[in-house]
Amino acid sequence: MARLKVKATKRQVLGKQVKALRREGFTPANLYGRGQESVAIQIETPVLQKALARVGRTTLLDLQVGQGHAQVVLVKEVQIHPVYRNLIHVEFYQVDMAQKMRVAVPLAFLGKAPALDVSGALFLPNLNSIEVECLPADLPSRVEVDISGLMEINASIYVRDLALGTGVMAVADPDQVVAKIGLAKIVEEEAPKAEAAVAEAEAEAKPEEAAGEEAKTPGA
Repeated sequence: MARLKVKATKRQVLGKQVKALRREGFTPANLYGRGQESVAIQIETPVLQKALARVGRTTLLDLQVGQGHAQVVLVKEVQIHPVYRNLIHVEFYQVDMAQKMRVAVPLAFLGKAPALDVSGALFLPNLNSIEVECLPADLPSRVEVDISGLMEINASIYVRDLALGTGVMAVADPDQVVAKIGLAKIVEEEAPKAEAAVAEAEAEAKPEEAAGEEAKTPGA
């Protein structure tokens, strides 16, 4: 599949002046990589928005700055305004296609676990992403986890069970639990038990109070 291509230009506007740049329809960004200095760039906001809607943090894309050659990059950070939700800044990381890299890849749980048909059974994901090491060309956009093999309560899927693909290795402990089937705890009985304990304590206290009243004499 062909990589998405995004065009950018070098940015001269820096610091607080980038507010004016955003009003003109451009989003400030930076491009950096191992052993190279960060380059200030700008991208037309509508173009960047469409690109970010199609790619995630694990999808390679081609970034062309000016008339230069396209560079293979990953989206490393996206800053969005907390109120207006517009783009504030984006960082791109240039990858070396010949060097392995470590990236956190999201997990996608698929299928239905037969164990969930048991009353009170719950699906309990322990991880929502897994860090992997591989060459950029082998980087998966996500790791699919089939949960249809979870047949009973306490059945688990471990890191060693994940199908990561050729050339992809998990960095996490192979025995770490990815997800499991648990059983909901019943807490409804706690309240009646507490009420019964209070009633019992009050019942025991009443005879003592009565005895204390009988021991009192007028004028004492």
